[in-house]
Amino acid sequence: MDKTLPGWDHAISADSKEMKEIIEEGKRIVKALGRYERELSGAEMKQRNSFRWSIIAKRSLKKGEILKEKDLDFKRPGTGIAPDELKHVLGRKIKRDVTVDKLILWEDLT
Repeated sequence: MDKTLPGWDHAISADSKEMKEIIEEGKRIVKALGRYERELSGAEMKQRNSFRWSIIAKRSLKKGEILKEKDLDFKRPGTGIAPDELKHVLGRKIKRDVTVDKLILWEDLT
C-alpha cells in the first residue's frame, strides 16, 4: 500500500523531524532579533542630555520681551526646554535678561 499522496509537492514537503527543526530554528531567529523596546545603556543614559537640543536665545533678550520665533534657536545640550515645546514658549514674556546662546527655562517665562 502506497502512503504517498498525489501531487508533485509532497516529495519536497518537510517530514515531522524536519518540521521540528524548522520550528526550533524559527524560535532562534525570533530570539536573535531581540525585543522591540529600546533599552538605553548606563553610558547612553549619562550622555542622553548632551545629544538632545534645547531652546536658546538667538539674540540677547531683555526682561519683559514677548518671545517670537526669530528670537529663538535650538542647540545642545538638552537640559532646557525641548524644541517640540516651542509652541508653548512663543508669545510669552521673558522674566529676566537672557544673553545670546543661553538656555530659555520654564521658570524664565510668564
